[in-house]
Amino acid sequence: MTEVQKSLSYRSILWQITIIFLMVLLMSVLLYFDEWEGVSEKSFYYFTLQGFTGIVFFILPPVYVNIYWFIPRYLVPKKYVIYFLLTISFILLWGGVIGIAEPWTDEYWFGDEPQEVDPAGGFLAVTLMMIISGFLNIAYRWFIQSTKIKQLENERLMMELSVLRNQINPHFFFNTLNNLYALSLEQSKHTPQVILKLSEMMRYTIYECQEPKLSCIREN
Repeated sequence: MTEVQKSLSYRSILWQITIIFLMVLLMSVLLYFDEWEGVSEKSFYYFTLQGFTGIVFFILPPVYVNIYWFIPRYLVPKKYVIYFLLTISFILLWGGVIGIAEPWTDEYWFGDEPQEVDPAGGFLAVTLMMIISGFLNIAYRWFIQSTKIKQLENERLMMELSVLRNQINPHFFFNTLNNLYALSLEQSKHTPQVILKLSEMMRYTIYECQEPKLSCIREN
């Protein structure tokens, strides 16, 4: 792995940790204010642990399974049937896990009142996570691909321009030198002016033409 790839990998991990932290913080605030009906009597630390448990153990698994396994292995290679079947199977499996485990953790880990098992709520939560994560991942892949295509097009244009310059410049200077030789034989008074113009054009071609933006010079 190159240094650039390592840097991008570390940056990706840092972004993911930051997003997870913000998600936990947001869920903790929502739980703390008890759906905006008033400040809860329990501590904010309690709701932070509850939010961390809900996101890390219940929400993130379907997101990571979708973006790091299902999408790159089946959706991107256009294996749509396999992707659809695996997604439905995972929604049923993990939705059932959430429906059973989430009330259990609230009761035995956090001391809440016993709640009924709710597989339907788990199915709905996992379905939303799979749809949202899939949409965001596909949009991100499209953006990266568009950026790479644009970069390749710019590199191709620069290469074509470089080839065109290499084709034009030798012919132009060869013809100019021939004309200059003819003027010198005639001892024309325009010879110094032509030499000066040729010098300016060579300087412009060698140095200024390499800049990404060029100013338009008009001769009066």
